Amino acid sequence: MNGIRQALVRGIVRLAMPLARPGVWLALWSALWLAPASGGAYAAAPAPLVLEGRQASYALQGHVAAFHDPTGRMDRAAVGAADRDGAFRPVAGGFDPGIDNDGAWWLRFDLAAGPGGDGVWWLSVDAHPLTAEVDAFVPEPAAGGGVAMAWRRSGLAVPMAARDLPVPLFVFRMEMPAGESRTVYVRLAGTRTIRALLDVQRLPALTGRLTALATGLSLILGSAALLAAAAIACGVWLRARTLTMLGAGTALMTALQLLVTGLALPALDGLSTGAVYALHSLLLNLTCAAMILTALTMFGGFRAMPWSRRAMLGLLGFTLFGVLTSPLDLHATLLPGLIAVMMAFSVLAVIAAFRSLRAGEPAGRWYLAGFLVYGAMLNIYAGLLFGLVPLNVFSIWISPVLLVVQVAILFAGMLTAVRSTQDARLALEAALLAASRSNERTLERAVADRTRALQEENEARGVAETALRRALREQRNLLAMVSHEFRTPLAAIGAAVHVIRAGAPAAPRERQELDKIGRAASRLGGLIDTFLTDEWLDRATLQLKPRRFDLTALLADLARDVRAGDGRLVTLDAPPSLIVEADAMLLRIAVGNLIGNALKYTRGSVRIAAAQDNGQTTIRVGDDGPGLDAGDREAVFERYYRSEAHARLPGAGLGLFIVRRIAERHGGSIGVESTPSAGSTFCLVLPLQAPAA
Repeated sequence: MNGIRQALVRGIVRLAMPLARPGVWLALWSALWLAPASGGAYAAAPAPLVLEGRQASYALQGHVAAFHDPTGRMDRAAVGAADRDGAFRPVAGGFDPGIDNDGAWWLRFDLAAGPGGDGVWWLSVDAHPLTAEVDAFVPEPAAGGGVAMAWRRSGLAVPMAARDLPVPLFVFRMEMPAGESRTVYVRLAGTRTIRALLDVQRLPALTGRLTALATGLSLILGSAALLAAAAIACGVWLRARTLTMLGAGTALMTALQLLVTGLALPALDGLSTGAVYALHSLLLNLTCAAMILTALTMFGGFRAMPWSRRAMLGLLGFTLFGVLTSPLDLHATLLPGLIAVMMAFSVLAVIAAFRSLRAGEPAGRWYLAGFLVYGAMLNIYAGLLFGLVPLNVFSIWISPVLLVVQVAILFAGMLTAVRSTQDARLALEAALLAASRSNERTLERAVADRTRALQEENEARGVAETALRRALREQRNLLAMVSHEFRTPLAAIGAAVHVIRAGAPAAPRERQELDKIGRAASRLGGLIDTFLTDEWLDRATLQLKPRRFDLTALLADLARDVRAGDGRLVTLDAPPSLIVEADAMLLRIAVGNLIGNALKYTRGSVRIAAAQDNGQTTIRVGDDGPGLDAGDREAVFERYYRSEAHARLPGAGLGLFIVRRIAERHGGSIGVESTPSAGSTFCLVLPLQAPAA
């Protein structure tokens, strides 16, 4: 059992080893501290944006001016008067006023329709998805013909169905008249961070952008969900509390990112703005509290640094206060304090990780790298919050990416710590075992009674066999647990791929990547199903539930499934009706495994035949593949056996083993007729009447 655990831990640690160089992350952290303070800076007077037919997407950076209404009560007429009085100030780059979200912010820009630039355009406002009010004064078709300016409302307070498009971005449909100019106003208000990147796009360009956004977020958050599931599974199996807590914190972080990226908003569409804000504050503070608790557990409660321990407990108390006050919507008041708390936490965690590294602990470099990455992410987030980091696509996307990287590094560090503990325990056990064997040899020389020595040897063998059975049982339980834990994220990935495929047409390169993701998810799902089938057969002890049914119909159904899913030619030679008495579900599994095995080893057709003769039913599944060597024809039915000639093909070596077990439980048999380079035919023989269950 210890060997299995060590192999798992060492394998994961080796995969993450290149990320464990603290110098790399220290350099990244320092560079991000020195990031230029240019986000939201004011620039020269903006020029109108000329829309032309030869271009489908325009960024409005450099064409926008901003005005702050501290009361939040000014209407369009009052803002227009302020605009004429020169109250609007030009903005360079993305609009990011920092933490100032009192009242409302107004943005304005001028659009002119150049050659081919008339018709329908879409204004996309890439603001915080939890911004309560995102309104736009845009040109749209008038009731009596022509184009008139009108208000369009969006934001968290507006239901998805009432928006121009129900997507995470705030988008507004515009109608630009030929040869004319229009001044567009955008109003932003709410208690969350106020920021905006503005673009004007044709509909195909907008749908392509939304597709890329959904794909990127699915990959990032899917990776985070997989890391959370893996950490919790390993923590439970290895009895490592730090891994379990890291997995729980990562799960909370994933849920928070689903909310702040807008992916979860369609599911929350029926909730009020206050309820969504309360949920956001709750997840944010719980995620920070989980991170602090994980660090406390990771470094032994900071007992070696009493002052740091008291500071960490104080920081934890602040986050718990935020959890308790989540329904009061004190987010704008508490957020600067929460950022300061997590900055202080990051510094204390880096100090503790550095002490761990200096003490020679194997996981020290991992912890140091992980918390340096966490500090870098906090610097970027705080820089965006206070307007010190330029607002662009990179600065928005880098934070969730760094969060996933940080979790992966800490995960590897915790596995390293567990492996080190297990190595020390194994060394102690080896020393104790060596001493025990020495004493045993001394006793054997002193004891003349050979019978007693033989009895002790038999007892030791019994203990070893019991331990071996226990280890095999734990191994089977682990396989079942891990298989079940991976089903949910695989289903989420498959659903995301299906949704993206069903959306707007994707470019060939994008569709190729989607197909790769779909095939990989299906391949891993098939492997999980194989392990689960074997585990289920063991647990159920193969109790038969025989009944009479039409075997021909079952085989035809399996053949149709293959033709629909794989497109391969599958022929069936069987009477119109062939009534048998057997367990229909187990027989479907057995024949399905034989067909899947045939499809794996041949690119040609697969032949299925069934007949009854001499008191038995015979099912044959043949292919035109490479065939089997004489030495493999019996071994292929053993558990986990893989022929060396076909080791490069995917599989776990369980399919034919399961077929043999099902055949034997029915009182039948399974055999193979094969000629090298000429294909194989597997023959499943069953009695006409199934044995009693």
